[in-house]
Amino acid sequence: MKRLYFGLVALMAVNVGSFAVSAQDSYFDDFNDGNFDGWALQNNLSVVGIEPEWTITDGQVRMFCPPVPVPDAGPARAFMYLPDEVFSNTYAAVDIVDWNNEIDQAFGIFVRQDNIGLGQTTGYIINYNPNQTGSRPWGQFQINRVINEGVPGGNTLAIDDIELVHGRSYRLVAIALEDRIIGMLFDRNDLTRPISRIETEPGDDRVFTYSEGTVGLFNFYRDDNVTDEVAVADFSFDNFHVFSIEPDQVPESMIASDIPLQPQILSVSPPSGATFYSGSESIEVEIMASPDNPILTDGISLTINGDPETGWALNGPILELPGAEVFNLVLEEAIEPDNLYHIRLELPTANGLTTVQEWYFDTVTEGLINSDAVVIVEVEDYNFGADCDPFFIDEVENGGLFIDNPPVSGLDIFSNPVPDDGSGYVFKAGLHGFDFLDLDEPVADSADSLYRACDGVATRDSLDYRRTSYVEAELLEQDIFRTEVSEWTTYTRTFHNPSVYNVYLRTASLAHNEVEFAEVFQAEAGSDALLVSKGTFKIDNFVTQDTYRFVPLTNDQGNPVRVEWTSEEDIAERPFSFRLTIAGDEVNAFNRRFTLFPNYLAFIPAGDEPTEPAVVTTTINGIVDNMLSLRLESDRPASFVVETSESISPASWQEVQSVRIESEPVDVSLPLSLDQGFFRISPAGQ
Repeated sequence: MKRLYFGLVALMAVNVGSFAVSAQDSYFDDFNDGNFDGWALQNNLSVVGIEPEWTITDGQVRMFCPPVPVPDAGPARAFMYLPDEVFSNTYAAVDIVDWNNEIDQAFGIFVRQDNIGLGQTTGYIINYNPNQTGSRPWGQFQINRVINEGVPGGNTLAIDDIELVHGRSYRLVAIALEDRIIGMLFDRNDLTRPISRIETEPGDDRVFTYSEGTVGLFNFYRDDNVTDEVAVADFSFDNFHVFSIEPDQVPESMIASDIPLQPQILSVSPPSGATFYSGSESIEVEIMASPDNPILTDGISLTINGDPETGWALNGPILELPGAEVFNLVLEEAIEPDNLYHIRLELPTANGLTTVQEWYFDTVTEGLINSDAVVIVEVEDYNFGADCDPFFIDEVENGGLFIDNPPVSGLDIFSNPVPDDGSGYVFKAGLHGFDFLDLDEPVADSADSLYRACDGVATRDSLDYRRTSYVEAELLEQDIFRTEVSEWTTYTRTFHNPSVYNVYLRTASLAHNEVEFAEVFQAEAGSDALLVSKGTFKIDNFVTQDTYRFVPLTNDQGNPVRVEWTSEEDIAERPFSFRLTIAGDEVNAFNRRFTLFPNYLAFIPAGDEPTEPAVVTTTINGIVDNMLSLRLESDRPASFVVETSESISPASWQEVQSVRIESEPVDVSLPLSLDQGFFRISPAGQ
């Protein structure tokens, strides 16, 4: 749908009140009509025989440019823009739905574009680069000034190192105002808060170089090998929207979600990304929808941690606006303290559009964290062998020392250790290859390692929620950072014997990471110590450094596991040693460097959870089209995995399908792809 219309919406309702948008020209295109009417498709490479491809499939545009034949032509690149509209103060947005993740390219929105042509185009670009050289993680979000169709040195105005998850869709927002340019990235399934926001510095003269121009989309190959077969530009997008606005007229928190006729999520409670949340026990979502495309109430889906919920109520309209209605969806008594939550809401509409809102939060209480039964281990408090002089690094001869229940430690505003009597872990020195393994050498008085100043392990002031104990001590929490694959740290603490814990790693992460958790035997062997794996922390890409979550310890199937500390010694308590290792291989080691920011471990008593697995009953329905049809029933709600192996001895089981059984039987179909093979069905995590 191409639509030239007036105003964003006559009025919008938000929690802080209402605001008006004056009538201004606005253009929206969802490309569902399959054509590029109104667009100029710009090819600056026709002089060397290159023809970029602009194609529309299922309402999504793919912009592709092959390699150039000669280096002097510059890189593969393509542009498309609205030639009949000139904007000054501008809001533009587009959905990034796919890109070639292996290509060193840039793509995004072009604003104040002018003098369009080979070697002469000017303006500003707000772009994402999935393979930005030197960035950590392997990607970068930028604002650049374009001069003569290029970005010479000194023209990058703002950057954020960020890795988007390939396969997910994102919304890129560009705002060009009189005195600043803003770029924002949103997960397409959560438009209530940006995952990245960059802005030009106040007073930056480069912002004033170009005051107006056209708006469009672009991509270009970034590396120097422009004639190689891999030197292409390739990305796909949808839902382009641009309109002219007055500065500060529309709240940033609202403009990303404005797609005509599609329901907009105005707010969610608990808020997206909330941590240590202690507010209402209800889930509430404020929604704005068009009367011309009503929400299909019977099709609404709400799940909590993957389980469907049906007790919600859609109230309203609680507010009627010109061309819009505001509703409130509520699920009472839906959340409890000391839990982790992943909420997914789907709102289907009469014309087939569906709005998805997906968000995470936790309700962990400091009462739980501070309870005597819970053991908290700060990740920076690994074992040591001696005290440290941060100005003179001496070789440590011994290791393996630890402190049970250490006091809150850190550095005061004058960089003095707190406590100053050596009773905490601050300024402790570990034995390399015994207490820790780090690929960096320690540097005296290094700003990257103030807390453990004599070790190569880098620490930083945490961006996490600041616990009360640190607030009262007037200290900042510490993260380990500058992590690399194969690095490890070893810890020793006294636990009840025997005891069983659920274990969580509190961390931020800018990429997909895995941290192996293992019990350590023969710790004196250091790198050659006997390790018994207890599980892995499988950490998603949280995209931003200031998003922290509690990540559970899981098995290979991703199901939570419990850690059992036990010893044949007949004593009530005893020390146990364990190790955290950054997992990975050479393939992903380089672009996973410096992307993990662990804060602390929480050992929470597992309690009297049932240990007997659920019982599943299997009925063979038959074989149809080389597919084995089974009906599975369970004696209680449970998750199962179906696995296959070519032989029963020795067995090499591979997961085929995961199944969740609630109250009703579930039918599954399995491919009979083996000449002779075996299937097994077992409770997930067993």
